[in-house]
Amino acid sequence: MHKPSTFLLLPVIMLLCGSGCAAFYQSLEFRELATPEVRFIHYSDGPTLKISGTCVRAGYVVEKVQQIKEGRTLLVKVMISPFSRDGAGTSFATEIVLDELDFVYFGEQRELIWRRHPDRVSPEILPGKRPVPVFEPEE
Repeated sequence: MHKPSTFLLLPVIMLLCGSGCAAFYQSLEFRELATPEVRFIHYSDGPTLKISGTCVRAGYVVEKVQQIKEGRTLLVKVMISPFSRDGAGTSFATEIVLDELDFVYFGEQRELIWRRHPDRVSPEILPGKRPVPVFEPEE
């Protein structure tokens, strides 16, 4: 016979496994990219920003790239994991259509990598942080 506590323990274990798996993902920061590349591509439907790079953290692979839109701002998050799976590598590339955006940030620390209006905003460089190049639109 099974004790009633066994039936209560099973859902708790399943919940912990589900949330524990997500804990293995981390967000990659711009300073953790080897050979980062940010460039403009002019398609017929408008200007597009292409961001690519390679993760320098040893033993980590890129799992997915998220684009989180917040009004006229976009946050790019590259999620990495220490667990390798088939087809996973250390490089990523993503394209962003810039028509309805004013700012593009990268990573949890929200490092500014593109802005539409360079005159309106000057990002403050925090002490001890390496300045991130801001790629402005080509005229």
